[in-house]
Amino acid sequence: MIDNSGKFYEWADRRIIALLENMDGELFTKPVPGVDRSVRDMAEHLIVYYDYFLKKDKVEFLAMQENLKGMNKQALLEHWKNAVGEFARGVNNFPEDPVEVQDKKKGKVKVTKEEYLLLYMDHATYHRGQMITLYKAATGSEAVNTDYYEFLISQKN
Repeated sequence: MIDNSGKFYEWADRRIIALLENMDGELFTKPVPGVDRSVRDMAEHLIVYYDYFLKKDKVEFLAMQENLKGMNKQALLEHWKNAVGEFARGVNNFPEDPVEVQDKKKGKVKVTKEEYLLLYMDHATYHRGQMITLYKAATGSEAVNTDYYEFLISQKN
Protein backbone atom coordinates (compact mmCIF):
# COMPACT_ATOMS: atom_id res chain seq x y z
CA MET A 1 0.00 0.00 0.00
CA ILE A 2 2.83 2.39 0.75
CA ASP A 3 4.07 1.94 -2.80
CA ASN A 4 0.68 3.14 -4.07
CA SER A 5 0.10 5.87 -1.49
CA GLY A 6 1.81 8.68 -3.41
CA LYS A 7 -0.04 7.78 -6.61
CA PHE A 8 -3.30 7.59 -4.67
CA TYR A 9 -2.87 11.01 -3.05
CA GLU A 10 -2.15 12.61 -6.40
CA TRP A 11 -5.01 10.80 -8.18
CA ALA A 12 -7.58 11.72 -5.47
CA ASP A 13 -6.48 15.34 -5.08
CA ARG A 14 -6.31 15.98 -8.82
CA ARG A 15 -9.91 14.78 -9.13
CA ILE A 16 -10.96 17.38 -6.56
CA ILE A 17 -8.76 20.09 -8.08
CA ALA A 18 -10.44 19.52 -11.47
CA LEU A 19 -13.83 20.11 -9.82
CA LEU A 20 -12.63 23.26 -8.10
CA GLU A 21 -11.05 24.73 -11.23
CA ASN A 22 -14.55 24.98 -12.71
CA MET A 23 -16.21 26.18 -9.52
CA ASP A 24 -17.55 29.72 -9.39
CA GLY A 25 -15.03 31.96 -7.60
CA GLU A 26 -17.61 33.42 -5.24
CA LEU A 27 -18.86 29.99 -4.20
CA PHE A 28 -15.25 28.90 -3.73
CA THR A 29 -14.62 31.59 -1.10
CA LYS A 30 -18.06 31.97 0.46
CA PRO A 31 -18.63 30.16 3.78
CA VAL A 32 -21.05 27.26 3.35
CA PRO A 33 -24.23 27.86 5.40
CA GLY A 34 -24.29 25.84 8.59
CA VAL A 35 -20.56 25.11 8.39
CA ASP A 36 -19.03 28.60 8.43
CA ARG A 37 -16.10 27.31 6.40
CA SER A 38 -15.56 27.79 2.71
CA VAL A 39 -14.32 25.31 0.13
CA ARG A 40 -11.22 27.49 -0.14
CA ASP A 41 -10.60 27.23 3.63
CA MET A 42 -10.69 23.45 3.38
CA ALA A 43 -8.43 23.47 0.29
CA GLU A 44 -5.87 25.57 2.16
CA HIS A 45 -5.99 23.20 5.12
CA LEU A 46 -5.45 20.18 2.89
CA ILE A 47 -2.65 21.81 0.90
CA VAL A 48 -0.72 22.91 3.96
CA TYR A 49 -0.35 19.27 4.99
CA TYR A 50 1.68 18.61 1.86
CA ASP A 51 3.67 21.81 2.33
CA TYR A 52 4.41 20.86 5.92
CA PHE A 53 5.43 17.32 4.99
CA LEU A 54 7.79 18.61 2.30
CA LYS A 55 9.52 21.25 4.47
CA LYS A 56 12.88 20.18 5.79
CA ASP A 57 12.84 22.85 8.48
CA LYS A 58 9.38 22.65 9.98
CA VAL A 59 7.72 26.01 10.48
CA GLU A 60 4.50 26.91 12.23
CA PHE A 61 1.63 25.07 10.55
CA LEU A 62 -0.82 27.97 10.83
CA ALA A 63 1.76 30.41 9.43
CA MET A 64 2.13 28.18 6.40
CA GLN A 65 -1.63 28.16 5.92
CA GLU A 66 -1.72 31.96 6.26
CA ASN A 67 0.73 32.22 3.34
CA LEU A 68 -1.76 30.42 1.12
CA LYS A 69 -4.43 33.06 1.79
CA GLY A 70 -2.53 35.57 -0.36
CA MET A 71 -2.90 33.40 -3.47
CA ASN A 72 -5.73 33.77 -5.94
CA LYS A 73 -7.79 30.67 -6.75
CA GLN A 74 -5.78 29.68 -9.82
CA ALA A 75 -2.43 30.08 -8.05
CA LEU A 76 -3.71 28.15 -5.02
CA LEU A 77 -4.90 25.22 -7.14
CA GLU A 78 -1.65 25.22 -9.12
CA HIS A 79 0.30 25.23 -5.86
CA TRP A 80 -1.82 22.26 -4.72
CA LYS A 81 -1.06 20.32 -7.92
CA ASN A 82 2.66 20.95 -7.50
CA ALA A 83 2.68 20.10 -3.79
CA VAL A 84 0.77 16.84 -4.14
CA GLY A 85 2.91 15.91 -7.15
CA GLU A 86 6.11 16.51 -5.20
CA PHE A 87 4.67 14.60 -2.26
CA ALA A 88 3.68 11.68 -4.52
CA ARG A 89 7.16 11.49 -6.02
CA GLY A 90 8.91 11.61 -2.65
CA VAL A 91 6.62 9.75 -0.31
CA ASN A 92 8.36 6.39 -0.77
CA ASN A 93 11.77 7.95 -0.17
CA PHE A 94 10.88 9.61 3.08
CA PRO A 95 14.03 8.92 5.12
CA GLU A 96 13.04 9.59 8.71
CA ASP A 97 12.23 6.67 10.94
CA PRO A 98 10.93 7.23 13.54
CA VAL A 99 9.06 10.43 12.77
CA GLU A 100 8.07 12.82 15.53
CA VAL A 101 4.52 14.08 15.22
CA GLN A 102 3.51 17.07 17.31
CA ASP A 103 0.18 18.54 18.27
CA LYS A 104 0.13 21.82 20.19
CA LYS A 105 -2.53 20.60 22.59
CA LYS A 106 -1.67 16.92 22.89
CA GLY A 107 2.12 16.89 22.77
CA LYS A 108 4.50 14.72 20.74
CA VAL A 109 4.56 11.10 19.68
CA LYS A 110 7.10 9.11 17.69
CA VAL A 111 5.80 6.86 14.93
CA THR A 112 7.34 4.74 12.18
CA LYS A 113 7.51 6.03 8.61
CA GLU A 114 4.66 3.67 7.69
CA GLU A 115 2.50 4.98 10.55
CA TYR A 116 3.29 8.56 9.54
CA LEU A 117 2.16 7.90 5.98
CA LEU A 118 -0.97 6.15 7.27
CA LEU A 119 -1.64 9.15 9.50
CA TYR A 120 -1.32 11.44 6.45
CA MET A 121 -3.47 9.20 4.27
CA ASP A 122 -6.17 8.92 6.92
CA HIS A 123 -6.19 12.64 7.65
CA ALA A 124 -6.17 13.62 3.97
CA THR A 125 -9.03 11.20 3.27
CA TYR A 126 -10.98 12.73 6.14
CA HIS A 127 -10.49 16.22 4.72
CA ARG A 128 -11.20 15.14 1.13
CA GLY A 129 -14.56 13.86 2.41
CA GLN A 130 -15.20 17.22 4.04
CA MET A 131 -14.16 18.97 0.83
CA ILE A 132 -16.58 16.94 -1.25
CA THR A 133 -19.38 17.58 1.23
CA LEU A 134 -18.65 21.33 1.21
CA TYR A 135 -18.53 21.33 -2.60
CA LYS A 136 -21.91 19.57 -2.83
CA ALA A 137 -23.44 21.92 -0.25
CA ALA A 138 -22.05 25.03 -1.97
CA THR A 139 -22.92 24.07 -5.55
CA GLY A 140 -25.80 21.61 -5.25
CA SER A 141 -23.85 19.46 -7.72
CA GLU A 142 -22.47 15.96 -7.61
CA ALA A 143 -18.79 15.58 -6.88
CA VAL A 144 -16.18 12.91 -7.56
CA ASN A 145 -15.39 9.66 -5.80
CA THR A 146 -11.93 9.61 -4.23
CA ASP A 147 -12.12 6.23 -2.49
CA TYR A 148 -9.02 4.05 -2.56
CA TYR A 149 -11.12 1.31 -4.18
CA GLU A 150 -11.93 3.65 -7.09
CA PHE A 151 -8.24 4.41 -7.42
CA LEU A 152 -7.38 0.71 -7.64
CA ILE A 153 -10.06 0.17 -10.29
CA SER A 154 -8.81 3.18 -12.27
CA GLN A 155 -5.29 1.74 -12.29
CA LYS A 156 -6.50 -1.48 -13.95
CA ASN A 157 -7.97 0.38 -16.96
